[in-house]
Amino acid sequence: MKKITFLALLSVLTLTSIAQNKFGHIDSQELLLLMPERKTAETEVQEFAKSLESQLGAMTATAKAREYMAPFPPSSPSIAVFKDGKLVHCIERHHIEGRSAEMIADNLKDCFDQIC
Repeated sequence: MKKITFLALLSVLTLTSIAQNKFGHIDSQELLLLMPERKTAETEVQEFAKSLESQLGAMTATAKAREYMAPFPPSSPSIAVFKDGKLVHCIERHHIEGRSAEMIADNLKDCFDQIC
C-alpha cells in the first residue's frame, strides 16, 4: 500500500512539473504594429524630440552670445556693438531703462563716431 501511495504521489508531482514547463512566444513587434495608439504615440514622441532640439538650439545660441558679451552679464534689454568680431561697446539694461530712445540713440551715435 505504501508503494502504491508513493507511486501515485510521484506521478502527480511529475505531471504537474511537466505542465508548468509549457511556454509560448509572442511577436511583440507585430503586436505593437497592430495597436492603433502606436501611430499617435510615435507622432507625439517625434514632436517632443523636435521641441527639445529647438530648445537645445536656442540654448546653444544664447550660450554663444554670452561668450561674445563677456565680461558683461546677460540681461535683457541690452545693446552690443561689435567690430571685427570683438565687443567694443555695450549698453546694459540699467543704461537703457528709464532713458528715452533719443538718449540711447545719441549713445550709439557717439560710439559709432569713435569706432568708425
